[in-house]
Formats: sequence, C-alpha cells, structure tokens
Amino acid sequence: MELGPISATLMEHRAVKNKNALIYLVTAGLNSAVPFFTLPFLTRALSPQDFGIIASFVTLTMVAATLLRFEVNTVVKKVFSQTPELLLGLFGATLTFSLALAFFSGIFILGLWFSSGTIAGLGAGLWALILFVALARTPTLTLHNYWHVTRKVVPYALWSLLALGGTHFLTLTLALTVLPDWRARIFVDILVALISLCVAVFIMHRKHGAAPIWNTQLFANMGLIAAPIWPGALVITLLFSLDRIVLLSFVSMKDLGIYSVAVQFAAVITLLFTALTPPFEAWAYSTISRQKSGVRRLLFERVLLISGLSFGAVLILGPLVTWLLPLWVAPQFEQAGALVIPLMFAFCMFGLFRMLNICLICIDSLKASSAMSVTAFAINTGILLFAVPEYGIAGAAYGLLIGFGVATLLQLVVISLNLSEPRSA
Repeated sequence: MELGPISATLMEHRAVKNKNALIYLVTAGLNSAVPFFTLPFLTRALSPQDFGIIASFVTLTMVAATLLRFEVNTVVKKVFSQTPELLLGLFGATLTFSLALAFFSGIFILGLWFSSGTIAGLGAGLWALILFVALARTPTLTLHNYWHVTRKVVPYALWSLLALGGTHFLTLTLALTVLPDWRARIFVDILVALISLCVAVFIMHRKHGAAPIWNTQLFANMGLIAAPIWPGALVITLLFSLDRIVLLSFVSMKDLGIYSVAVQFAAVITLLFTALTPPFEAWAYSTISRQKSGVRRLLFERVLLISGLSFGAVLILGPLVTWLLPLWVAPQFEQAGALVIPLMFAFCMFGLFRMLNICLICIDSLKASSAMSVTAFAINTGILLFAVPEYGIAGAAYGLLIGFGVATLLQLVVISLNLSEPRSA
C-alpha cells in the first residue's frame, strides 16, 4: 500500500527530526568527552588555584557577554522564524550592533586605564580581554541560533566540536609546555574567540551577503523585542554562574578550583539538554506559539519525558562518575567527587528551567519570562547566601539543586496558567 503525499511528508519530517536529535546528542557526547579526557592531565599540570582563576575569568566573560549583546541573537531568531525574508537585514543589524559595542567598550577600557582604576579587583588589561571575548560571541551566537531555528545541525555540530575541542587541547598543550598556569586557558579563549568571530562574519557575508547596515526602523523593532527579553536572559546567565559568583566572596581560589572541576564532571549530564533543547525549541516556536487545542498536554508530556530521561541518567552516571573521579584527577582534587551527584541534579533542573523559559517567549509572555528569571535569581541568591558561608562548596552544590527545583516548578505552573487562557486577537 502506497503512502499518500501527506503521510510521506510527515514521515520524512519525523525522520529529519530524529536525525537532527541524534546529531545533537552525538555532538554533545563528544563535547562532554573532551574535558573528561583532558582533565586528568590538566589537574596534574595546573593547581586548584589556577582552576579557580580560570573559573573566575570564564564566569565574568559569560556574564559580560550576556550583558553586552542585549539578546540580539534571540531577537534575530524570533523575528526570522516569523519573517524569514528579513534575514539579511537582521544579520546586518547584528554586525552594526557589534561594531557599536566594540567602540563604546574601547572608550570604557581607555577610561579605566587612564584612571588606573579596577572593577571587581581587575584592572583595564584583564577587562579588555574579558570584553573582547564577550563581544566576539555576539555574531557567532547569532549565526548559531539561525542554524538552530532552521535545523541546520551539521554546521553547528562541526563548529561546536572544533571550538570546544580546540579550546581544551590547545590549553592542555600550552599548560604542559610554555604556560603551566592559568594563563594557558585565557590565551586560548582569546584565540578561539578571535577565530570564531572571523569565521562567523565571513559566513554571514559570503553566504548571506550580510554587511553592517543602518536601518532605524529595524533597530527600533529589534529593540522593542529585546527590551523585555534581555533582563530575563541576563538573570538566567547570572543564575548559571551564581554559585561561582557567591563562592568568590566566601571561599578561597583553591576551593573554587575544586568546585569548578566537580562542575566539569557533573556537566556530562547537560549533553541530554544540549541534544534535546534545539529540537524542543523548534517545536515550541512552531507549535506552542499557535496555542492549538491540546498543546498544554503535549507540553507536559515532553517535560515528563525529558525529566525522566535526565533524572534516570543521573542515577546511572552519578555513582559511576563519583567512583571514577578520584582515580581520574590529581589527589588534590579528590574532594570534588562528593559534589558530582547534587550538581548533576541541579543542572537537570536548570536545563528544564531554560527549556520552559523558551515556552514563555514563544507565547509572547515576555514579561512573565523575565519575572520568572528574576524570581529564580532571588530564590537561588537567598539559598546560596545562607548555604555557602555555612557549608562552603557543598552548600553551593546542594543550594543550587534546591533553588532550581523550586524555580522550575513555579515556572511550569506559570506556563500552564498562560496556556489555559485564550490568546487575544
């Protein structure tokens, strides 16, 4: 019996989705394997203090990147999904925005340098490096988001593997040869950011004809969309790094370094969310945004499925990684083993929180999205400020788990209430 054209199309669509999910999963698995196999050498070449300094640099760069880019990447993805013909203008606006940010950041660094001042204990030189890496990520992330929403998984997978693999292997090479301290990782971060920026701009220009433009109406429209999204995105980034920010104020660089190693081992669980979030995001933009009948039930089914997969993976991988860690790293990092399982569960809750936040954006509940991020930030801040001074790095791991658990449940309730209401015409 031959399939009709509609059935054949649906089957083909499902096959593409399954193939994309598999590519994301394999990519995430390989990306998780890279740090796992380089850590035994890095923990013997670098001290816990070095890992603490690296964690500080990476955390500040991540926060600065979100603060500066004003969620232009998310705006491009949202506008493009609704009006694909605007892609060229959106890419051009992103490049213009990045150039403007670079100009004003240069003025800021010059002012800090001439005043001989410091911010968070860092002078103009280190802030210049942090801001450069942060700024370089805006065009790169915009291109990645375009690939996500158009389901172009192969270029994204190759880019991800080359960037992460290159970062870790170059860091290891430098740490074992000419730079046996924290400077090895920071130098590599700068180099990878520069190469990624050049490649992203080249692809935008060569394949899509993008160039910096000046379009006041487009800038205004993008700004109106970004304004309610950006605070929530900034808070989510702060949430992701809040444990390390709080730890910086209460523990030594050595303890922060041990904690950062535990985070890298526990992050193996995030490969599931790396694989599942892009297809979930594409589904959300095409299905939830329309709020058809039964969409709430479909959402709950997906959330339950993802929760079951992730928590089941923790129960299997957690004890295995905890047993393996003392054999895998230098003796001075063995304390990290006790933090792996609570951090894995915390990352699962954070992954679910971010996926649910996408749903709020899809149904245009932008204020609710930001409000939930701020609420989660307040909950986690309160818990960590109590737990870290009392229990140190263990308090950070368990505090993060409790905070994200409460915030995720609250966000699920908010989404359910929003989906139960009919959309205004």
